Amino acid sequence: MMELLIIHRIRGPTPIQNFYDGQGVFLFETLKEKQPTFQNPIVTIGGDSNLPNLGISVIDKATLIREVSIVFNVAATVKFNKTIKLATAINVQSVRDLINLSKEMSKLKNFIHVSTAYINFLQNPIEEKFYDPPIDDDKLINLMNSMNEIARRYYTTVRNTFRKPIRRWVNNTHGLTRITANVLMGLMRTHHDDSSVKLDFVLRDMIANGIIASAWNTANNPR
Repeated sequence: MMELLIIHRIRGPTPIQNFYDGQGVFLFETLKEKQPTFQNPIVTIGGDSNLPNLGISVIDKATLIREVSIVFNVAATVKFNKTIKLATAINVQSVRDLINLSKEMSKLKNFIHVSTAYINFLQNPIEEKFYDPPIDDDKLINLMNSMNEIARRYYTTVRNTFRKPIRRWVNNTHGLTRITANVLMGLMRTHHDDSSVKLDFVLRDMIANGIIASAWNTANNPR
């Protein structure tokens, strides 16, 4: 079975080199010991979620349409200093373009989109349902394309891994990870906070397991 992986074009001569450079080769050492040729079925495709239609070439698009049966969309920006214009391109426009692309896939069984639990933070409580967006996606994208850059801050509570593939692995310094690092290094002695607010966070390997399980369940128990 072929596994297709769209990799953001950021560095390295090939998409697969970008993948290994971005994740760290050591992250796959345990898997490589058990399955030395695990990477053989993986076909990487260069893309850019900042660009219209994911920046995918015509040839690669045809491959995706012909071969893909399950789509996991986990591409997003969670950096605090991204402008709202760029964040809209990555977090909204790319999702819309990927949905349109998926509609052309004849073998498609599942489309799994991963987002933050706080996307509907104005709802109290947040129910397990789809809420109507405050603005149409096309209107938002067109609005952002017509405006200058606007700075906005984002917050994330996705933490390190719990057990797999490496215990307590993390590859960024966002949010609570940065605060923890600053405290451990002695750079931060105090932190102003609201003691009445509960801090929620989830470990990333639990997220990955849940995503895969949801795809399996949807394919085997269609509604």
